Amino acid sequence: MRIPEKSDYLAFFDSRRVANPLALTLTLKQRTQGSGLVGGTGRKIDPISISQNTRHFLNRVNQSVYSNGFTRYGKRLSVIPIIEGNYSVRYHVHMTLQKPPFQDHWEFAKLINDCWNKTSLGYKDIDVRTINDYSGWIDYKLKNRTKSEGIHSSVDWDNVFLH
Repeated sequence: MRIPEKSDYLAFFDSRRVANPLALTLTLKQRTQGSGLVGGTGRKIDPISISQNTRHFLNRVNQSVYSNGFTRYGKRLSVIPIIEGNYSVRYHVHMTLQKPPFQDHWEFAKLINDCWNKTSLGYKDIDVRTINDYSGWIDYKLKNRTKSEGIHSSVDWDNVFLH
């Protein structure tokens, strides 16, 4: 079986574009909170805890946007999250997220900020931008330079949702 290359991921995500996309960069705390270690510093985060934190964030956003439609009918925004970071670069999630057509950009950016800050690993550095070059954003998200285990394991498939 052939291992997918970056061009395969680019083609896949380019053919399944997110409608009305925003480019998000969501920075994470580097340790979980808790008293497991001396001084109460918690434990280092890993791809599993990052994915769980991202799911919590997306659940909050979707619940805020769709209210009962999220829980009753499974209405969700399209999303492509990519986990990035290593020993020298703070862990963060680059995300393509669908902006609801009925919400103002700044209103939605505030909602994103509020929902991210309510997660256990959400860190204060958040960037929300409109996407002018969709393919360029996807290419940037898939760069291999700061992926701890390469492109193959950086796509958070548990949280990808495309209409």
